[in-house]
Amino acid sequence: MSGFAKKCERGAQKRKNLRDKQQRRQELLNKIPKVTIKFLSKFEYDSHLVVAVQNCIEHGVFDTDIHPANILINTNTLDLKLIDFSCGQLFTAAGYQKNDYRGAPSYCPPEILSKPRFHAIPANVWHLGLILYEMVNGSLPCTDSAEILFENPYVSKECRSVVKMCLAHDQAKRPMLEQIVQHRWFSGTRSLRCEFSLS
Repeated sequence: MSGFAKKCERGAQKRKNLRDKQQRRQELLNKIPKVTIKFLSKFEYDSHLVVAVQNCIEHGVFDTDIHPANILINTNTLDLKLIDFSCGQLFTAAGYQKNDYRGAPSYCPPEILSKPRFHAIPANVWHLGLILYEMVNGSLPCTDSAEILFENPYVSKECRSVVKMCLAHDQAKRPMLEQIVQHRWFSGTRSLRCEFSLS
């Protein structure tokens, strides 16, 4: 077999492997809503994600890329892990220049686009609000207007309240992480344990 034929064969194999990988990924993505609904109904409104973000901040890490693809949930134990800290930065209360934001564009807080500086905790609270909205509605909200509309009519008043607080356009009006955990929507959740590691 000539060198050219070998290259063509390797290229065809790489394309097949890529198609197989994309198909497996799509199969996993198709299962996500089922897992999310089960997670929400079985362990009503668990706040592990908020605690995980809180732990990052307490350990001096600001993760600018928090979104569903970077969250792993063990469906047997419901242990939650944040992954992919490649966009992480050292936490500073002084804030960051807007070009320091390296997260997913669809999860970008509005202050990144409109202000010269932004702060870690309000940015993470925005991420949490988007993720929570997406978990209960199956898609991201339209955040262009001040009013957040819910596609799912069965979302509770308490859940709507948390989401709207987290998605306040003014970063100064967003709640602190502690306030989110103490919100009545999270009342009755089991005790939260979160271990921190950057392995």
